[in-house]
Amino acid sequence: MKTRVLLAKYIRDPRRWEPMNIGVIVVRGEEARAHFVGERDGGSIDARTTRHIVGDTEVFAEWVRYWRSALERGEDGANELLERTTQNYWVADQGELWLNGDDSGLEELARRYFGELVSRADDESDATVPHLKERVEAVLLQAEISEAAHSFQRDAIVTASGLEPPERYKFHYRAENGHVTIGQRVSLEPVFIHDVMWKFEHLPDDYRRVAFVVGEEASEDLGPTLVHLKARSRVIDVFAPAAVDEVREVFVGD
Repeated sequence: MKTRVLLAKYIRDPRRWEPMNIGVIVVRGEEARAHFVGERDGGSIDARTTRHIVGDTEVFAEWVRYWRSALERGEDGANELLERTTQNYWVADQGELWLNGDDSGLEELARRYFGELVSRADDESDATVPHLKERVEAVLLQAEISEAAHSFQRDAIVTASGLEPPERYKFHYRAENGHVTIGQRVSLEPVFIHDVMWKFEHLPDDYRRVAFVVGEEASEDLGPTLVHLKARSRVIDVFAPAAVDEVREVFVGD
């Protein structure tokens, strides 16, 4: 059955554009479950644990109450949340899941995705493979991308294409050399793969997309998910013998 995953987001200073995930919403038909940072049993907000995250905890508590009220209407309420945005608070659609053979309840899914997408920082999508970042940096250095490309950025902000209201995403790498190439380190867990596929799908059509992975991390049951990732990006195993040549080809080649 189709299940939607949404993320509640907060940004303290819109000028710097450093959004944080502060909640997860899982919707299936008329049912919805959600988890938000600092939320106690009963729905109250622990100001001590959220003050350093959201600043004004009373405003945050009002948003949580509104989000939960809207979600009582399931899919219709979720659609309303996607349209209700401010400079500091909004809800973003992370995509749809088809959980064939997975009978996980919505509460279990909400807890799982909260742990993966909120409890971990946004830039820790490669946290489960500590050597991934180090290896990607080594491959980029050997490929001489920063010298060969016209421009090269780390932690680049890119405006999504085809989304209203528009969103901006942070990617690990952006290079320009007659074409724009976006690179992202991706831990081969479903939650991180789904996240990067959603972001890749909403890049401008002429952007090249690269997913840096550790091939040996892939489990057997990831087969279909990896097929979808490869359909949306160039997947490079950074420990493969040809990794440096592949990186040079996609970032610098015509």
